[in-house]
Amino acid sequence: MWQALANPWRRRILDVLRIGPLPTGELVTALGSQRHQVIAHLTVLRTAGLVVVEQRGRQRLNHLNPVPIGRIYHRWVSAYESSWTQALIGLKGTVEEDRPLQGETNG
Repeated sequence: MWQALANPWRRRILDVLRIGPLPTGELVTALGSQRHQVIAHLTVLRTAGLVVVEQRGRQRLNHLNPVPIGRIYHRWVSAYESSWTQALIGLKGTVEEDRPLQGETNG
């Protein structure tokens, strides 16, 4: 999964699919890329479980699967988010307390 997310083209594909599912041809057009490049990146994203393909007749509709990204968020981001947020708020308060007011001089 991390390897799939490491590539900027694959992240662009996910950003486009976040708006809604698209057939492969429309995804190629939206990205302004070549079909074989998009298909290669879609293969990696499907293998990682980040994209799910729905076959509709001859058309392949690509859907973003947000579940793996949600798992990453809950496992890696949210666990650190509140402690970092609180630390940054505390740092901001400390810095603002030590900063001289406008027009004040030290000494």
